[in-house]
Amino acid sequence: MKHYLLVAFFLLLFTAEGFSQKKYQAVEVLKKNSAYATVGIYPEGMYGNVTANYERLIKAFPGSFFHVIQVRIGAGPWVAWMAEGINFFSVASLCMGRSGSHLETGMGVLFTYYPERREWHPIVNDRHIAGNIGYRFQRPEGRFLFRTGLGWPEGFYVSLGYCF
Repeated sequence: MKHYLLVAFFLLLFTAEGFSQKKYQAVEVLKKNSAYATVGIYPEGMYGNVTANYERLIKAFPGSFFHVIQVRIGAGPWVAWMAEGINFFSVASLCMGRSGSHLETGMGVLFTYYPERREWHPIVNDRHIAGNIGYRFQRPEGRFLFRTGLGWPEGFYVSLGYCF
């Protein structure tokens, strides 16, 4: 009788282990590609612009506070008091934070084309610098993108887009 109880006890131990599942930590990774439109204004100088952007994830750091490094290219028209042109820019950005909310910073280059003069020239003080700091909402594996913040050439901006 003791042997039957001992065998039954060991069988219960093995069945409990056999039906349990190991827990794997979910890896939170943003989608590799993003396309979005940005609308920006800068009240000083009566400056406004609209840009179309494409962004590609270069390096992800799962489980880290520094979430991803991305590269963005964009272009679009701008208007200011008595002037207009087209901006072309490329920015490398770093997203910090977890889950869906991120702090986004970026730095890059800006080229401005003036169609009426048919020349390339920076908007401000011979500087070809582009950059931004702002808030980014994009859930891991999500498809919706929302951005807002302050940058150049965007000014105070709002972006809506799609991730794939």
